[in-house]
Amino acid sequence: MPSRRFSESRIALIAKIRKYSKNSNFWKAIEKFALKSRKALPEVNIDKLNRLTSPNDTIFVPGKVLAGGGTLRHPIQVAAFSFSKAAIKAIIQGGGKVISIEKLQEQNPNGSKVKIIV
Repeated sequence: MPSRRFSESRIALIAKIRKYSKNSNFWKAIEKFALKSRKALPEVNIDKLNRLTSPNDTIFVPGKVLAGGGTLRHPIQVAAFSFSKAAIKAIIQGGGKVISIEKLQEQNPNGSKVKIIV
Protein backbone atom coordinates (compact mmCIF):
# COMPACT_ATOMS: atom_id res chain seq x y z
CA MET A 1 0.00 0.00 0.00
CA PRO A 2 1.16 3.60 -0.50
CA SER A 3 3.51 5.12 2.04
CA ARG A 4 1.56 8.39 2.19
CA ARG A 5 -1.24 8.77 4.67
CA PHE A 6 -4.58 8.37 2.92
CA SER A 7 -8.06 8.05 4.33
CA GLU A 8 -9.56 4.58 4.58
CA SER A 9 -11.95 5.35 1.73
CA ARG A 10 -9.03 6.47 -0.48
CA ILE A 11 -7.10 3.29 0.34
CA ALA A 12 -10.16 1.22 -0.59
CA LEU A 13 -10.47 3.15 -3.86
CA ILE A 14 -6.80 2.55 -4.70
CA ALA A 15 -7.23 -1.17 -4.00
CA LYS A 16 -10.24 -1.35 -6.36
CA ILE A 17 -8.33 0.46 -9.09
CA ARG A 18 -5.26 -1.75 -8.65
CA LYS A 19 -7.38 -4.84 -9.21
CA TYR A 20 -8.12 -3.63 -12.74
CA SER A 21 -4.79 -1.92 -13.47
CA LYS A 22 -2.96 -5.23 -13.89
CA ASN A 23 -4.68 -5.81 -17.25
CA SER A 24 -5.43 -2.29 -18.47
CA ASN A 25 -3.29 0.73 -19.33
CA PHE A 26 -6.32 2.94 -18.71
CA TRP A 27 -6.63 1.81 -15.08
CA LYS A 28 -2.83 2.05 -14.64
CA ALA A 29 -3.08 5.73 -15.59
CA ILE A 30 -5.97 6.24 -13.17
CA GLU A 31 -3.97 4.53 -10.40
CA LYS A 32 -1.17 7.10 -10.83
CA PHE A 33 -3.68 9.90 -10.23
CA ALA A 34 -5.21 8.06 -7.25
CA LEU A 35 -1.80 7.98 -5.56
CA LYS A 36 -1.41 11.77 -5.75
CA SER A 37 -2.35 14.07 -2.90
CA ARG A 38 -5.81 15.61 -3.04
CA LYS A 39 -4.30 19.05 -3.70
CA ALA A 40 -2.45 17.72 -6.77
CA LEU A 41 -5.59 16.30 -8.39
CA PRO A 42 -7.15 18.26 -11.26
CA GLU A 43 -10.40 20.18 -10.99
CA VAL A 44 -12.45 20.18 -14.18
CA ASN A 45 -15.38 22.50 -14.91
CA ILE A 46 -18.57 21.48 -16.72
CA ASP A 47 -17.72 23.98 -19.47
CA LYS A 48 -14.48 22.10 -20.21
CA LEU A 49 -16.36 18.80 -20.36
CA ASN A 50 -18.82 20.38 -22.78
CA ARG A 51 -16.01 21.62 -25.06
CA LEU A 52 -13.92 18.43 -25.07
CA THR A 53 -16.63 15.80 -25.40
CA SER A 54 -19.14 14.57 -27.94
CA PRO A 55 -22.64 13.25 -27.27
CA ASN A 56 -22.71 9.89 -25.46
CA ASP A 57 -18.98 9.90 -24.58
CA THR A 58 -17.84 8.18 -21.41
CA ILE A 59 -15.50 10.40 -19.39
CA PHE A 60 -13.26 9.88 -16.38
CA VAL A 61 -12.00 12.85 -14.39
CA PRO A 62 -9.19 11.79 -12.02
CA GLY A 63 -10.02 14.61 -9.63
CA LYS A 64 -13.07 16.75 -8.90
CA VAL A 65 -15.77 17.91 -11.31
CA LEU A 66 -17.01 21.44 -10.59
CA ALA A 67 -19.96 23.33 -12.08
CA GLY A 68 -18.02 26.54 -12.64
CA GLY A 69 -21.02 28.32 -14.14
CA GLY A 70 -20.94 26.26 -17.34
CA THR A 71 -23.68 24.20 -18.91
CA LEU A 72 -23.55 20.79 -20.52
CA ARG A 73 -25.26 20.80 -23.91
CA HIS A 74 -25.14 17.08 -24.71
CA PRO A 75 -25.47 13.80 -22.79
CA ILE A 76 -22.29 12.22 -21.46
CA GLN A 77 -21.51 9.66 -18.78
CA VAL A 78 -19.04 10.93 -16.17
CA ALA A 79 -17.09 9.15 -13.45
CA ALA A 80 -14.69 11.01 -11.15
CA PHE A 81 -13.02 10.85 -7.77
CA SER A 82 -15.53 13.50 -6.59
CA PHE A 83 -18.22 15.91 -7.79
CA SER A 84 -19.63 19.14 -6.46
CA LYS A 85 -23.41 19.09 -5.93
CA ALA A 86 -23.82 21.78 -8.60
CA ALA A 87 -21.79 19.71 -11.09
CA ILE A 88 -23.99 16.66 -10.53
CA LYS A 89 -27.06 18.82 -11.14
CA ALA A 90 -25.53 20.33 -14.33
CA ILE A 91 -24.61 16.90 -15.75
CA ILE A 92 -28.09 15.52 -15.11
CA GLN A 93 -29.77 18.64 -16.54
CA GLY A 94 -27.64 18.23 -19.67
CA GLY A 95 -29.02 14.72 -20.13
CA GLY A 96 -25.90 13.03 -18.79
CA LYS A 97 -25.23 10.47 -16.08
CA VAL A 98 -22.99 10.57 -13.05
CA ILE A 99 -21.59 7.11 -12.34
CA SER A 100 -19.33 5.66 -9.67
CA ILE A 101 -15.88 4.34 -10.39
CA GLU A 102 -17.15 0.86 -9.49
CA LYS A 103 -19.94 1.15 -12.08
CA LEU A 104 -17.41 2.26 -14.70
CA GLN A 105 -15.23 -0.74 -13.86
CA GLU A 106 -18.21 -3.07 -14.29
CA GLN A 107 -19.22 -1.48 -17.60
CA ASN A 108 -15.72 -1.17 -18.99
CA PRO A 109 -13.06 -3.24 -17.20
CA ASN A 110 -10.46 -2.44 -19.89
CA GLY A 111 -11.24 1.28 -20.02
CA SER A 112 -11.63 1.21 -23.80
CA LYS A 113 -13.33 4.25 -25.36
CA VAL A 114 -13.20 6.16 -22.07
CA LYS A 115 -11.69 9.63 -22.25
CA ILE A 116 -9.57 10.92 -19.38
CA ILE A 117 -10.00 14.66 -18.98
CA VAL A 118 -7.73 16.68 -16.70
